[in-house]
Amino acid sequence: SRCMALAAQEGGGVDLIFHTNTESGKTDDLEADSSVNMAFLNSSGSWASVSGKASIITDRSMVKKYYTPALKTWVGDLG
Repeated sequence: SRCMALAAQEGGGVDLIFHTNTESGKTDDLEADSSVNMAFLNSSGSWASVSGKASIITDRSMVKKYYTPALKTWVGDLG
C-alpha cells in the first residue's frame, strides 16, 4: 500500500489518474503485477475500496494535462 493523491478521473470516472516519479519503486511494482486496490476515505468517515488494473502512462501531453505546481517535488518542474 502507498498513500497517493488522486490527480484526475477520465472515462466517466472509471479511469483514475495518479502522478508518480517513474524512477520510484511504484513503477517497478506495477510492471511486475498490474493488479491494484485503492481505498478512499472522506472527512465524514465514509470509505470505498476499488480494485482493478493499472498502467504506466509516460505520454508528456497527458502528464502536462494534469500537472500542478504542487507536484514539482515528486515529478519535477513541467510548468
